[in-house]
Amino acid sequence: MSNTYEIRAFNTKDGKQNCFSVRGFKTEADAKKAFLCRVRNVGMQRTKLVELGLPISCLADEIQLVAYNEAMTWLEEIKSWRAA
Repeated sequence: MSNTYEIRAFNTKDGKQNCFSVRGFKTEADAKKAFLCRVRNVGMQRTKLVELGLPISCLADEIQLVAYNEAMTWLEEIKSWRAA
């Protein structure tokens, strides 16, 4: 049984954790590569918006890489990033 890998992006506006993006991958290697790209891109966008004095509330402040399969009743968190 093979796993499905997902990158999930969250924003905690108004004190609630809102998931606004989910991308699925077939392999862990592809998911890890995409996770690192996503974290880097959000970091660069965050820096640029702050420099311009614009709000960053539209960006993810938490990104998770999780795995699951048909037999699992939970998500296995592989990596997680949270904005400082």
